[in-house]
Amino acid sequence: MKLSALSLACVCALLGACAQAFGDGPFELQDLAIQAPLWLHTAPVHIQVLLEGDADGASFRLAQQVDERTFTTHATGRVLRSPAPPTTAWPATSGVAQEPT
Repeated sequence: MKLSALSLACVCALLGACAQAFGDGPFELQDLAIQAPLWLHTAPVHIQVLLEGDADGASFRLAQQVDERTFTTHATGRVLRSPAPPTTAWPATSGVAQEPT
């Protein structure tokens, strides 16, 4: 049985590569194009994340090494540094869950 793994694990690998190259995020993925499924087998799979750009924005390519000279591109797109998400202060309650105001 083969499974397609171009999903959360690959997105995590991509975001991990961005953090190594550009420092801590958060990052935003844009224009994600899945070119081919990434099938998992019992044998190890060698994946490369190629980034071209700078810390404010870069194009990416996620590829699998097939042999010494051949790579299959599985996904392409752009990654941008995203502004930090807003933090919402939750008011103190008397033990009853409430939404922030």
